[in-house]
Amino acid sequence: MINIKDIARMTNLSTTTVSKVINNKVDDLSEETVKKVLKVVKEYNYMPYKTILNNKSSKSFTIAYITKNLTKSLLILTGILDVFNSEGYSLLIYDSQNSIETENLNLSKLSNQNIDGLIWEPVDLNNSEYHEKIIKQNNYKILYINSYEQKIDNFYIDYEKMAYIATQKLIDYKHKRIACVYKSDSLRGMETLKGYKRCLMDNSISYFKEITFDDDDLNFNVSMFGSSTAILTSHFTAADNIRRYFNNQNIFFPEDISLVSMMNQIRSSVEEPDISTIKIPNKDFGRFVGRKIVQLCELNRIEEKKFVKDYLITNDITIDIPKDIRESKAIVIGGINVENIVHIDKSLEEVSSQYADNMLTIPGGKALNQAIGIKLLEKNVELIGRIGSDEASDLILKTLEDYGINDKHITIDKSTKTASSIVVTKKTGEYSTIVTKGANDFISKEFFFKNDNLFNNTSFCIVNTEIPMESVSEILKICKLKKVKTILQPSTITNIPNRDYKNIDILFLTSFEAKVLTKENIIENQFKYFSSKKIKIIIISLGSEGIYLKVNDEIKFFKSKQHSVVDESSYNDAFLSAFCARLMDNYSVYEAANSAIIAANYSISKMGSFDSLIDLKTLNRIESTR
Repeated sequence: MINIKDIARMTNLSTTTVSKVINNKVDDLSEETVKKVLKVVKEYNYMPYKTILNNKSSKSFTIAYITKNLTKSLLILTGILDVFNSEGYSLLIYDSQNSIETENLNLSKLSNQNIDGLIWEPVDLNNSEYHEKIIKQNNYKILYINSYEQKIDNFYIDYEKMAYIATQKLIDYKHKRIACVYKSDSLRGMETLKGYKRCLMDNSISYFKEITFDDDDLNFNVSMFGSSTAILTSHFTAADNIRRYFNNQNIFFPEDISLVSMMNQIRSSVEEPDISTIKIPNKDFGRFVGRKIVQLCELNRIEEKKFVKDYLITNDITIDIPKDIRESKAIVIGGINVENIVHIDKSLEEVSSQYADNMLTIPGGKALNQAIGIKLLEKNVELIGRIGSDEASDLILKTLEDYGINDKHITIDKSTKTASSIVVTKKTGEYSTIVTKGANDFISKEFFFKNDNLFNNTSFCIVNTEIPMESVSEILKICKLKKVKTILQPSTITNIPNRDYKNIDILFLTSFEAKVLTKENIIENQFKYFSSKKIKIIIISLGSEGIYLKVNDEIKFFKSKQHSVVDESSYNDAFLSAFCARLMDNYSVYEAANSAIIAANYSISKMGSFDSLIDLKTLNRIESTR
């Protein structure tokens, strides 16, 4: 067993200097000297002789931690232990369970412990019987954390700054009437209220007391939030309860109102929350506290006076601009699949078998193509659909990300595969398609019935019949109620139910689909059939030859001017995307059709689905030359 002389020899210091370090009298010693001695003491597990051991000023390398509520401090505790394990310290833990009586009992127990320091998270420092007593009667160092008391050196997570950042995020999204839900009995809650108020003031936004609520007194009622367009909460439980209540009232985040909450890191250890949150860095704070108490015990001073951290909002999943100023959007609903494209020289009617140049696998489907087409024309678009849980779905989700289209309304079905198709194209540009239903066949009408809020603030909805017809019917009905203009694209069906015609504003179909649905070969008769169903705008596509447009009683033909056809497969999707986008720009039907023909012509001059879709800059440039 080593003694003080051995330590002095190993550190090349005097026994007096070593004794000062061991007995915590380091004010006149350098940090380097203190660390040199303590390194040897910890390495050899040195314990003073009995006479020194009975002296409470001797080093024990033990710290006590009195926490207000251990359940809520677990990540702080984990951070502290990370530091203590590396620095050679032991930890005594006391849980006050939010009780001043239990806290006083815990403090009284410390009189029998030989500790170097105390990390204390007070329940109520002003009413503590032992506060003054432990300061006078003990020589150990005290580090206060998360206290209301402003007269002491106190380390805490900057909840006020977090609330300020969260409020500013909502203001950046153009919110001016933001409600705040906080806990008045917690430091976090009160600091949240302060940060919220300060941010409003800095942005010259009025503070309304009637839309600030104490979480404990919150009686759920939609009307109590008044005309608020966003809500900030200090605790995640409150945010989750608010969301559930609002959803039961058919009010959704962020379609109807935005929501941001603070959240303890421990809540997201299993899965990412579906609410926009600003995470509380409890574990990092615990590491900071651990380093500070060691510094205080060993050097009798603290270098940093404040815990500094970058506070970030995890995602924007429940944040959007207020719906009354939000740019109107288009919704595209229908088939999403992965396409296997084969290029051949001759049609299968001419030969029984032949070699293909190659096979290309890409994400596709009418709905996906059209959503990307509208996005390229810089319009707000949402895609609703269903895919499987497979490699094909990964490809589709990556494509949506690449084009900046939100995938929050894409359902991943683990019980089935993503739909697929085989597209056979000839050098002439002609093509034929074979589609498997896959996950598309499981898009239910109940989904739209329960989520009709998705159609809020929507100008146009394009829906194709590569999903169940009963779901299409439900979509058309909801759009009619919501005053959303509908564009129906019938495919793979032989009949449109009579009940649905009254809910269709624009009907877009190929000449083949028109023949199937009307049982007529002459285009004028096809138009008469659909007109008898009270459809005011009818578009029949002849592919690369052009399109017929009937508005009320007038029929007009828009001829394609493209001479060389490379790939015709994206023609209709390109036309429909541009047609919808231009209508959203308040073009007349005929003006929109003129733009759409340019987009369709552009598409058949290039190979591939997405590469052949026109962007806004190119469309505007071509239009300007005509």
